[in-house]
Amino acid sequence: MTPPLFSSPLDAAAFEAHFPRGTIGQRIHFFNVAQSTNDLALESVRTGGEHGGVFIADEQRAGRGRRGRSWNCPPGMGLLFSVAVRPAHIPLECAGWIPLVAGLACAQALASVSAHVSEANVKWPNDIVLPCPAAPGWKKLGGILCESALPALSEKSGSNVQDRGYVVIGIGLNLNQTPDMLPQTSKAPPTSILIESGSAVDRKAVLREVLTRLNAALNQLEDAAERANLHDDLEAKMRAWLPPSKRIFFRLPPFDAPESIERSGTFAGLDTFGCIRILSEGIETAYADAEIISVH
Repeated sequence: MTPPLFSSPLDAAAFEAHFPRGTIGQRIHFFNVAQSTNDLALESVRTGGEHGGVFIADEQRAGRGRRGRSWNCPPGMGLLFSVAVRPAHIPLECAGWIPLVAGLACAQALASVSAHVSEANVKWPNDIVLPCPAAPGWKKLGGILCESALPALSEKSGSNVQDRGYVVIGIGLNLNQTPDMLPQTSKAPPTSILIESGSAVDRKAVLREVLTRLNAALNQLEDAAERANLHDDLEAKMRAWLPPSKRIFFRLPPFDAPESIERSGTFAGLDTFGCIRILSEGIETAYADAEIISVH
């Protein structure tokens, strides 16, 4: 049987000591089994819970992804956690960047622990993928689900940190699963670090890397100059996978309906709100909601 991520409250406290007070990782809430770590984090922030709390479970029984899809992982084989964020100093217009920078933090963290996934990248808007030549153009390493309650851009938030709302960043990463542990899907084959490298990784080390990089990225979002650097870094990383020679095929809402619209074009960058810009037939358009279905 795989040992739990944290063997005791003292073990979790030792992990927390790596993170300064007031940052993500300062408080670890570990569960052997949970229905959904996002639900636990949402309950916390709705009732006054602190910024930076991490809710993590070795097993989820009702994990979910984007558009209500389920997220399943055998106990102890991956990382399933949610981070409670109170973005007190992040401009509201930058909220769309939060899932992107979380994905970037995860991609960088996975690459840092295994050279076999050094090309891990962000698939807009919320997946961590390993590009590959086979259709649809990537293998999935993980996903992000952000759930939030933020004031509208037209509203004036109060001086109290809690008046500025919250974001819960749910993260699922495939680490030590074997092929038979991953779901079979016709859309995009999932993979894990174990499958790609032949070796298991230390889940706690990956968690530490993700949280450290997520802290740094959210700090960058708070500063205008650093925000521009973060924008450039993320764009450059995505361009490495999506150069002008590759065409992006994507679907527009309603996604599962017969009248769903499919289009294609080339990656033209990200706008100031985190929307993807795609060049198609000489016209560049920014999309706030789209589903990339293949890249080749």
